[in-house]
Amino acid sequence: MAEQPITWRAPEFVYYEKGVAWNMAVAILVAALIGVALWQRNFLLTVFLAVAGILILYWGSRRPEVLQFTLSEKGLDIGERKLYPMESLIGFAILEDAGGNGEDELVLRTKNTLATFLKIILPHDHRDDVQNFLAASLEEMEYQESLTEYIAKLLKF
Repeated sequence: MAEQPITWRAPEFVYYEKGVAWNMAVAILVAALIGVALWQRNFLLTVFLAVAGILILYWGSRRPEVLQFTLSEKGLDIGERKLYPMESLIGFAILEDAGGNGEDELVLRTKNTLATFLKIILPHDHRDDVQNFLAASLEEMEYQESLTEYIAKLLKF
């Protein structure tokens, strides 16, 4: 008998509220770096830094969409955006209260060499169901946060 699909709704990423000070700090840092690039007459770097600064400010202010996640024998379906078939997944880990907001984080390891890990916010009340479902077909693994992820959390990005 097939197991029932597990469905939940969650934001696509953890959002940290950023005030005017955060935006000003980014703008000042980018302006200083652009000043150094102009002083060195590196115009390509100047353009790159300007575009990067605009993107950081845009992405930093963007609020997450709330998506519907469905975990079934077919795989993980993320709304109408993407389906990750179970055959494309290698292992999983569930991090308790990863964002400090009372929600867990499901980390799936994929076979894709460019996007090895997929991180999804998981409401705490779905934790046991998801863990039991995935343990039947995938290996539970230890997940160590990368330096980039640590810095992003520290900068509230």
